Amino acid sequence: MITVVMGEVCSGKSTWVRSQAKENDVVIDLDRIGLALSCEGVKHHEYQNQVRRCAIAARLSAINEALKIHKNNSSFNVFIIHADPSSRQL
Repeated sequence: MITVVMGEVCSGKSTWVRSQAKENDVVIDLDRIGLALSCEGVKHHEYQNQVRRCAIAARLSAINEALKIHKNNSSFNVFIIHADPSSRQL
């Protein structure tokens, strides 16, 4: 199953996904990607614009790859956290 989790900033999207996702599921979360691309000590939602831009590119690549893999192997879930996706993105 592919699930897009939408909601306002700080509304519990990541918390809900953590409660639902299993060990082999794919979770795509821009904030977690941004933190992964930042140096140690950067706080949640406080990474700089250049990091955000890189995180957005990495997130798009991750979504595309997860959808390709899932198409051929639906034995895992994909959770995509997105506060406000456009109709095209959905």
